[in-house]
Amino acid sequence: MLELNHTDNATQEDIDNDLVYWAELFKADTWEKFKELADGRPDIEEVGHLMLEVNADTLAKEKLERQRRYREMLASQYTAGYTDAEEKYEEIIAKDKAAFADKDATITELENEIQKLRSQLNK
Repeated sequence: MLELNHTDNATQEDIDNDLVYWAELFKADTWEKFKELADGRPDIEEVGHLMLEVNADTLAKEKLERQRRYREMLASQYTAGYTDAEEKYEEIIAKDKAAFADKDATITELENEIQKLRSQLNK
């Protein structure tokens, strides 16, 4: 048995059986190291390309999922904020609507009086 971080203790038999090679391959933490180890071994290169494609697809899916969650979070926060503001200012809005209605009624009354006065002047 060979531990990945103790390849320096490998026997010649471990080296001959490619255990050290496989350990180094599994330890590769960059694409460049993996390509260097896979160089000249078409089967390993093919597996590496397959891994890259699968990971790229997974990364793209994760990115899209993060974007979807972000949009949902923004929409949720907007709705919550709108609802909170609506509840908080409901009384003020009702008072303002009543005041506008009173003003509209006053304007209508004044316009009617102006019309009456104009019609009296024109007689």
